[in-house]
Amino acid sequence: IHLDLGHVAVFRELAKAANLSADLEARLFDIYQRKSIPELNVLLPQLPHNQWFAALGQLSGETSVLAQATSLLVDAPASVHHALNDLQQVTQALQDSHPQVTISVDLSELRGYHYHTGLVFAAYTPQSASELAKGGRYDHIGEAFGRARPATGFSADLKSLVTLDRKSV
Repeated sequence: IHLDLGHVAVFRELAKAANLSADLEARLFDIYQRKSIPELNVLLPQLPHNQWFAALGQLSGETSVLAQATSLLVDAPASVHHALNDLQQVTQALQDSHPQVTISVDLSELRGYHYHTGLVFAAYTPQSASELAKGGRYDHIGEAFGRARPATGFSADLKSLVTLDRKSV
């Protein structure tokens, strides 16, 4: 199993701290979704705290990017460091409990950005390019009914799960 992790609060909190307009935030979101570093480089001079957004475009790969993020985003809001700490704790717990799982981190992964509020993930197998499962953290579920609660949810490809060779996991 290969697990990709991200945390949408990193981008959300940086955009909020930089006081980005809705248009700039949407443009950055689109650029990160497409992983278009050349377009990011063109947009950076227009952005307050552009070093944060330049860093996000580069912070993906092995779990060591979390240490890089801490130093590159040293002047970012505490909420960003809280999100990075959450990711560090989750990756450490996964590495301790499931050392056979390969983990990567992408701080510009914004899957479910308008829905999720925290950690997001996707799980893959070497046999397939599509996700075996994906999901993440979302808060305020049930708020419209008077009882806001945090939650975590996921979806999975049941056909792939049923046919998954247990020996390869």
